[in-house]
Amino acid sequence: MHGYVVGMDGQLPQMWVFFEHIEPALVFGRAGRMSGYDISGYGVYEAAREVRYDERSQREVHTLYVAGESLDRRDGEAKVFNRWVRGCDPESSQFEPPRRQAAGPG
Repeated sequence: MHGYVVGMDGQLPQMWVFFEHIEPALVFGRAGRMSGYDISGYGVYEAAREVRYDERSQREVHTLYVAGESLDRRDGEAKVFNRWVRGCDPESSQFEPPRRQAAGPG
């Protein structure tokens, strides 16, 4: 599955959290960094997540592939945060990218 990963470190051990969409990944990274105490650094990267079953160990193996440079702290971050808010539904834990509104008359 293609998506985005947030890498964080600081007082807590380094962690990686995978997201299917860029909007929740950027908001998650920024929110963690705003803790001011536990997270001293973060980055958001394009990524892919692979899950496969390993016969020998008889368990699922999760592999995270991280590519490119960090996508956080770029111009336009406020637009991404606004899309995230519009894609949140209090009835669901899933993010749904907001649909483009059809152009009206005129």
